[in-house]
Amino acid sequence: MVEYSKNNSEIDYLHFWLSDALNTQCECENCKDTIPSDFYVMMLNEIDEKLARAGLDTKIVFLIYFDLLWEPQKERIKNPDRFVMMFAPFSRTYSKAYAESDLSGRAPLAPYERNRLVMPRSVEENVARLRR
Repeated sequence: MVEYSKNNSEIDYLHFWLSDALNTQCECENCKDTIPSDFYVMMLNEIDEKLARAGLDTKIVFLIYFDLLWEPQKERIKNPDRFVMMFAPFSRTYSKAYAESDLSGRAPLAPYERNRLVMPRSVEENVARLRR
């Protein structure tokens, strides 16, 4: 990403997304105790550090979808000014508008369960995930 940003200085926002698949997370001893969103934040922070060392101000767009709807448990983004979050609740129902929904973020939420996720369907559940 650093080389790409150096060679394409006209790009202000570069997207960095993970897998387009559900319930395909590694279950090995090294991975099983860390949820995907924590791994994602680790990668985002590493990208930020490398871009900063190279003197690049490229913004990184990261995506919240699939397993990444479950918020990180341990990691936090160190430099929020570098990033733009894109919320993509692909599993939501389109039979109910956001304007007709309770957007307080108080909907009950299922815990993260590696490779056994049931995606949120309602607007309320998805907004609660976004708020967390």
